[in-house]
Amino acid sequence: MKRCVIGVAIMLALSLTLTGCWDAKQLQDMYMSYGIGIDTAEGQSNMVTVTLTAPTLTEGAKEQLQILSSQGHSIDETINDMQAKSHQIISVAHDRVLVIGEQAAKNGISEYLDTFVRNPSIRNDMYVTVAKGKAEELLNIQLKQDPFIALYLTQLLEKNRRLSKVPLVTVVDLFGKTVDKDSDPVLPYIEATKSKDGLIARGIAVFADDKYKGNLLNDGAMVFMMMSNKAKSVNLTYKSFKSTENDDVYSTVNIHGISNDIKCRLNGDKLSIDMKVKGDADLIEHKVTRPLSESDIGREEQALERELISDMNDVMRKLQKEYQSDPLGLGRCVKIEYPDYYNNIGWKSIYPDVDVNISADININRIGTSS
Repeated sequence: MKRCVIGVAIMLALSLTLTGCWDAKQLQDMYMSYGIGIDTAEGQSNMVTVTLTAPTLTEGAKEQLQILSSQGHSIDETINDMQAKSHQIISVAHDRVLVIGEQAAKNGISEYLDTFVRNPSIRNDMYVTVAKGKAEELLNIQLKQDPFIALYLTQLLEKNRRLSKVPLVTVVDLFGKTVDKDSDPVLPYIEATKSKDGLIARGIAVFADDKYKGNLLNDGAMVFMMMSNKAKSVNLTYKSFKSTENDDVYSTVNIHGISNDIKCRLNGDKLSIDMKVKGDADLIEHKVTRPLSESDIGREEQALERELISDMNDVMRKLQKEYQSDPLGLGRCVKIEYPDYYNNIGWKSIYPDVDVNISADININRIGTSS
């Protein structure tokens, strides 16, 4: 009998654990943010504007998207201010993307990243991008195809990374770059469409140290991805060898198997860097009225390489002269090959004037069924 009583007591005690968590929160009582935007507060350089965006979880709500925005001296202070004004419990544990407005990026991003790498309640693997204009304005856009803009933006970044148009950078990646003195960070650059009902991945935002300096757009972004060994394959349109003085003829190739070989050379005190991009190409569009001969293919390769080299030189000029940014990590190459020389110079001071000799070796292996 005593054993029976003890058994019943144990069963009753265990049943208490099945009644649910005492601190459980209903989803409709929570504001679960999926995107966070950061801007410099208007007219207050020491203040930050934080914007949170989340799907509506309340049944019957008119708006499918909720937007919260507030200002403070720090990101945490700003979110706490939002919480004080909200009847819902704010959770930033599900944020997928961090959007930084242009002016905030120009002021420097290190101070913002500190919160995301220290605070365990915030994901540090979310993607980071720079928005043209203000992050707050971008996150307030009403998309026709998807009302949940943060999730749509996440998918947009992933798709354009697969197309080798932009890099995919997480908070952890970005933080590592800002503390790395041998190379500079880059981020995807996003803007709204003219009609303000869609988003475009326009290219790459270039930083020197942790400050935003300018962009590489469209083909310039894809060429940079090739130069940085981050491109799996790219479609590139160029002037065919069939072009004449009065008539430009364009061809398009898919370049794959891309690699970039960088070598440093020191002759006395004269430093130079050789950069050679290699790859295989498939001809996917060529406006000719007759089959291509072997010599024609060779001339196509020369025309393609000539234009690619020109584009790479344009990118290199912007990085060295205009932005004074080294996202390709050329300084690291010098540091590894010539450590004594590197330690006795100020890399950032000589970088804009270093000779970078660019070449390309692209082999067109497939020309399609109309050959």
